[in-house]
Amino acid sequence: MQYIETLQKIFDLQNNILMVTDGNSPVKINKAFINFYGIDNINNFKNMIGCICNSFEHDDKFFHLGKVPKNYNWLDYIMTLSEIDKKVAIKSAKNIRHIFDIGVVKLDHKAFVVSLTDISETVNEKHMFEHLVNFDNLTQAYTRTFFTNNIKRIIHEIAVTNNLLVGIAIFDVDNFKKVNDTYGHDIGDKVLKNIVNSVKNSIRRDDFLIRWGGEEFLLIMAVSNINELFNIIDQTRINISNMLTDDFLIVTASFGISICQNLSFIEQCIKTSDEALYLAKSNGKNRVEIK
Repeated sequence: MQYIETLQKIFDLQNNILMVTDGNSPVKINKAFINFYGIDNINNFKNMIGCICNSFEHDDKFFHLGKVPKNYNWLDYIMTLSEIDKKVAIKSAKNIRHIFDIGVVKLDHKAFVVSLTDISETVNEKHMFEHLVNFDNLTQAYTRTFFTNNIKRIIHEIAVTNNLLVGIAIFDVDNFKKVNDTYGHDIGDKVLKNIVNSVKNSIRRDDFLIRWGGEEFLLIMAVSNINELFNIIDQTRINISNMLTDDFLIVTASFGISICQNLSFIEQCIKTSDEALYLAKSNGKNRVEIK
């Protein structure tokens, strides 16, 4: 039939991956589909993969079959999602991961048109921007911008979801100005990077290390009591003091810690830990003080 051939030509002119499907297997596909999956024809795809949904990566940042409730056809379900949630990750025949916006039009109860628009470049740029905003360029600790944007979520997760206490620790490098003045800023930068690596190896996976400014850092931790917080932080302090830099410099850090009693005033909690840090400095440095 001539109109079918015309429809196929229109399909093949599209840059997007297009197919008509019954919800399980494709009925019609275009050249972009064939090129992406590296197949010869539609039967080749049916034998290799079956449903296109089987090629969606199980990454919870995107849509995949694991998100579909029981007794739902995946296409019917994806049509209920917001536009922001209609994204899938698929590896091409060249094993390159692509991110797509997925569009679905229901023709009747047995026929759907599915369109995949490649947004990989846009997503990659967004991730790069988010990384620059959230991570300090020198040390790769979190930034204060990350703190501002995420502190409410972090506190809620610690205190409400996990029913634990919010521990706050502030530390800075002892005599850091002397390091910079004596050895130069390049060595000073190395010291900061080495200290951050040491701290990351000392704390738990779910703790948050934030570069608060210059040589000062903030730690937010879920703990059961002040003793647990002290033990973790004191071991962190010991690990720093045992660390040798590439230039055989021995550096130490002072810590101030507290438990945040009023979660609505996180800035006051930080101030309390900062006062404890001042005590640590006043009492000889390379120590942990509780406030």
